[in-house]
Amino acid sequence: MKSLAFWRFYTIIMLILIAASSAPLRHFVIMLLDYYHGRWPVHDVTLVIPFAAVSAAIVVGFLLLPVLWGLSAGKKRAVASAGAICVFLGLGLYIEMIATRLNVSIDIVTSRMMRPPQDFFRTVTYEMSIPWEVRVHYYIFSIILVLAVLNFLYSLANVLYGDRRPDIRAVVLHGAATVCYALAYFFVRAMQFKNLATMQLTGWSFFNAAVCFVFAAIAVGLYGSSYLRFEGVKRFVPSVLAVATVLALYAAQYIMLGGRFYLVHYNAAVTLLFRTMIIIIPGIAVYFLARQVTQKTT
Repeated sequence: MKSLAFWRFYTIIMLILIAASSAPLRHFVIMLLDYYHGRWPVHDVTLVIPFAAVSAAIVVGFLLLPVLWGLSAGKKRAVASAGAICVFLGLGLYIEMIATRLNVSIDIVTSRMMRPPQDFFRTVTYEMSIPWEVRVHYYIFSIILVLAVLNFLYSLANVLYGDRRPDIRAVVLHGAATVCYALAYFFVRAMQFKNLATMQLTGWSFFNAAVCFVFAAIAVGLYGSSYLRFEGVKRFVPSVLAVATVLALYAAQYIMLGGRFYLVHYNAAVTLLFRTMIIIIPGIAVYFLARQVTQKTT
């Protein structure tokens, strides 16, 4: 039986999540009304895509906590994560469908992440559509945010009111990583170029993108570490996940740009060095961070 303290904690967190999601979900409701009444949209679409889907996924994922409480810590997180991802994908695609039918220019979606050249967007029968190559890229970033937030909240609930696995040190670490990634996610800016023809980024744009890549990879690595003990071959799995995350983002970028990458420097060797550093740094960071807080989850 769950204690009164648990229900207080649960209610407070739910109220915080609902308040945080109120703006994008309110604008989503306005978008629905515009759609079903045939009105020209007057709302701020940047608050709908992709934030409405992200916030709804987090709210639904945490809403499941009391229902899943009887499961082990690992199973709780896994089920909540799977449910939240389904909500994000379903609602995200639905929102995009409505936006395109309202003839809303939705290039703002990729301006928050890795925006390709303007002519990359294609218009079909007066409806703007987001190419799947672009969608995959920002979906990866958004799903990572959903997983990181839920992992932190479920771990916090478990250490306070459950079997105390993982321990408080791990929860603090996951919380710090989640905050860093959330800030990178929300404040990332559109790419600025020194040379658009060669896709060479400005120094600030490269730094901005690199920070987002690194924190995304660390968040994934620590998410994986919450399911594993730091022993034997398993201790390297979170680092592998972190490296794989950067590689997946690189692959999405390569596909999105039609077989090209953003360039960091006019010198190919310097560009390769920076790309390699972005791959290696999260793997090393996750290994040493996870080692500090040996996980004892089931």
